[in-house]
Amino acid sequence: MRLQCVAGIAVACLAFACAGSAHAQAPSDPCAQIAAAQVSSSLGETVGAGQKSNAATCTWVADKPLHQVVTLMYSPPRRLGDAEDA
Repeated sequence: MRLQCVAGIAVACLAFACAGSAHAQAPSDPCAQIAAAQVSSSLGETVGAGQKSNAATCTWVADKPLHQVVTLMYSPPRRLGDAEDA
């Protein structure tokens, strides 16, 4: 059940990230996109505040009773021609 909840968050985040235009940028604060309470509810245990590790990544950690980690990373979509240029 918990795995399904975490997968649901991941799918929702992916859909949100891909819904923007082809020139979308990562939000300035990825930790502000999902509340710690939402992550806690999905995991079934309390997580601390999200920790921003770079401009596009945020991680929430729950240590008790299990050590679970949820990481949200934004990767703006690339234009179709950009893949061919790389």
